[in-house]
Amino acid sequence: MKIRIRDENHDFAFSIPNRLIFSRFLLRAALKSKPAADSLGSIPPEAAEKLLEELARVRKQYGPWELVSILSADGDLVTITL
Repeated sequence: MKIRIRDENHDFAFSIPNRLIFSRFLLRAALKSKPAADSLGSIPPEAAEKLLEELARVRKQYGPWELVSILSADGDLVTITL
């Protein structure tokens, strides 16, 4: 996953390894956390694992996938690419 933040004076870009994002350990930790449990509802861990497997398959088949692209009126840009 690449996260890029750009304004008129700065340009930051950093990467988070996809293996970390698609790990079962991180998924189970996120499902046990209170904010994630509130926003995700009651997704069983097996279904969440299937979702991560499908996301990994789609990324492998189609390449990089832009999840978020925000351009403000000031010209600031934020992109998140999987």
